[in-house]
Amino acid sequence: MKCPNCQTSNPDEAKFCMNCGTALAVSAHATDGGVRDIQVKNQALDKFLPRELLTKFEAARKHEAMVGERRVITMLFCDVKGSTAAAEKVDPEIWTEIMNGIFEYMIRPIYKYEGTVARLMGDAILAFFGAPIAHEDDPRRAVLAALEIQEGIKEYVEDILGKHGLEFGLRVGINTGLVVVGAIGSDLRMEYTAIGDAINLAARMEQTAAPGTIQISEETYKLIAPFFDCQALGEVEVKGKAAPIKTYRPLALKKNPGHLRGLEGLSSPLVGREAQLALLNGQLEQLRIGAGSFVTVIGEAGLGKSTLIAELKKSNAESGTIWLKGDALSYTRSVSYFPWRQIIRQSIEAHEDDSPSEVCHKLGYVCDCCALPGGDVPFLEAILAVESEESLQVVTGYQGEALVQRMVEATGGFLCGLAKENPLSIVFDDLHWADEASLNLLLNLADLTDTHPLLFICMVRPDKAAASWNVINKVQQKIEGRYRSILLEPLQNEQTDVLLTNLLGVKDLPKNVRDMIVERADGNPFFIEELIRSLIETKQIIRENSHWRAVNEEAKVSLPGTLRGVLGARIDRLPEVTKHVLQNAAVIGRSFDLRVLKQLTSLNGGFDPQIQYLQETSLIEPFREEYA
Repeated sequence: MKCPNCQTSNPDEAKFCMNCGTALAVSAHATDGGVRDIQVKNQALDKFLPRELLTKFEAARKHEAMVGERRVITMLFCDVKGSTAAAEKVDPEIWTEIMNGIFEYMIRPIYKYEGTVARLMGDAILAFFGAPIAHEDDPRRAVLAALEIQEGIKEYVEDILGKHGLEFGLRVGINTGLVVVGAIGSDLRMEYTAIGDAINLAARMEQTAAPGTIQISEETYKLIAPFFDCQALGEVEVKGKAAPIKTYRPLALKKNPGHLRGLEGLSSPLVGREAQLALLNGQLEQLRIGAGSFVTVIGEAGLGKSTLIAELKKSNAESGTIWLKGDALSYTRSVSYFPWRQIIRQSIEAHEDDSPSEVCHKLGYVCDCCALPGGDVPFLEAILAVESEESLQVVTGYQGEALVQRMVEATGGFLCGLAKENPLSIVFDDLHWADEASLNLLLNLADLTDTHPLLFICMVRPDKAAASWNVINKVQQKIEGRYRSILLEPLQNEQTDVLLTNLLGVKDLPKNVRDMIVERADGNPFFIEELIRSLIETKQIIRENSHWRAVNEEAKVSLPGTLRGVLGARIDRLPEVTKHVLQNAAVIGRSFDLRVLKQLTSLNGGFDPQIQYLQETSLIEPFREEYA
């Protein structure tokens, strides 16, 4: 076992480092016959680890999700440039204290975005995003963490310069790629490593980054470009690589982030969603005559929930309806009222760079126009996290259910005031990621649709384990006749053909190429777009004279990185036994015989429930006498 402080190797049973005396983590396999969880951990890291993330890590260990496996992950290296020269100028104890402070700024953002600190290396850290827990936006999380590391350390750098006259800076390098990741010890932060060319490139990104900056590879850039302002840095020579690697420097989040999905220059009218669009248009017609309603659009990732609502909004642009939208993000579930903040800020035209006082001023002006009682304003300020000292005193005078009720009353009054001016449509995207406070507020405000021209549209995935699913069921019971549900199914093969023709502008794609796309996409519009993107990037489909054509009669394409994230996160959410069955099925092939799979998994009596669960989650489906 290596010491996290000085990297000295120690016997597995050692409780303290033989070199520096640092307390070591006790191996779970060396205590109580190897059956109890780790109870003695590295306190220096534990204090940064959110309880929810620690629970996920320990569940991953318990179910052997940290054993070696192939994964596409995003790796982040961060080191201290100038540490050797700085350490020579001060006493070792002072430098140790300084480094502890630096590690705090390095590590906290990693855990905030649910990354894994895999290794401490003297004056550097290695972190993984996507292992052992995958998210579909792991590259974005890594860049967000890197930006917060660099922003957070600035004040500390100035402080150390003033106190000790020492200068240093942090370098961050990020790459996304295929590696084999696995456990090599027993401590959550020290046992996990990755092997493969991709991690070497991540290290090279860090080594060639300028102090105080972040450098990312082209592979990562492709996955985060719509969300961040980036500076192209040119190319970097990498040992062992035949060609130089293009690199980029993330600067900040874009004020108006784009979308990773969609193909630049390629578009298609809505395909296969005519009935769903008609239902939504009917609800808007009712809204215009004063009747509110609540609509839930349910569908797996990529089936076109956002596209459907975008088409609805576009086709009703001249209707006079006010459109407000709140996006729930997977990494903001710990931020209370996050999507509601976006909705209220849009309604008062508050910008991201507005100061808290400017936001309060705009909120106060709109509340006056809506004739909202002045006593409600402090609670709206609290939702926006811009409350003044006076407002804070008002809010802190309420606790528990009384505070929640005042939040509901204030938000309800605000929305009713807006709806008096024009019909109001509020859209929630990715409601399955919404925080608990936002969900409760939505539930409490749903009955406003009975008395005001207010339309709620909630886009959600069919995840019955998510808190949003329970809230949606309660809303349905609460407002009954004013509730509508839309379930999006995969496109039929004929509809996929139409979408392909619309996107590429050609009907004569070679049959083998077209069949490959239809088979692999399984009717998912997002998957179709990403497969086309991959074929274009690998020059198997090229543009000639404003038309696209296939270079060959055959086409080969690996799973695009954007799809790996979506599918990987979905698979990681499965119970471990179910995941084991699915992985074994994948080893057999795209189509598999249940008898062969049952023998391979050795589950016997527990086999049928797992197959049923995989069917319910749409990860497998019957195909003649086999499954696919």
